[in-house]
Amino acid sequence: MRVFGGSNWTPARFDEANAWAAANGRHGFEVLSNHFGLAEALDVPWAGCEHVTDPESKRWLEERQIPLLPWSSQARGFFTGRARPDDTSDAELVRCYYSDANFERLRRAEELGGQYGVPATAIALAYVLHQPFPTFPLFGPRTIAEARSSMLGLTVDLTPEQVAWLDLRS
Repeated sequence: MRVFGGSNWTPARFDEANAWAAANGRHGFEVLSNHFGLAEALDVPWAGCEHVTDPESKRWLEERQIPLLPWSSQARGFFTGRARPDDTSDAELVRCYYSDANFERLRRAEELGGQYGVPATAIALAYVLHQPFPTFPLFGPRTIAEARSSMLGLTVDLTPEQVAWLDLRS
């Protein structure tokens, strides 16, 4: 094995494991697989899961250039059109992602998608792909149409300014 990593590890735990490995002549972690996407996680879908959508975690990933294989990179379908402030029928979507900030991210993804001629799901995927650290997004479309619309994100080239705008940093 040449490279290994962890899934659902906090940045602090990842650093602690690597400090131990370095002190004991062992190979440390090089890859992380946590939740990450345009929508900031308010909570995670399953107990024991970790996200790196908060600003501190994003800085940590960038500073260390840790490759990230983010699961649920499209936030349980938040960007498909299912998430609306007046629709609380999906309790998990509401619990994990419903916030004014995330609805603003959705609005911006829809606006930018209109400029590129792609759906918000494509912008959400492009956002993950255009981070200042390596990403290899994982997502689980529920339909072939969702897969096709998301894959359009591969055709979108976002600038760092657009990434910051989508993430409410400008």
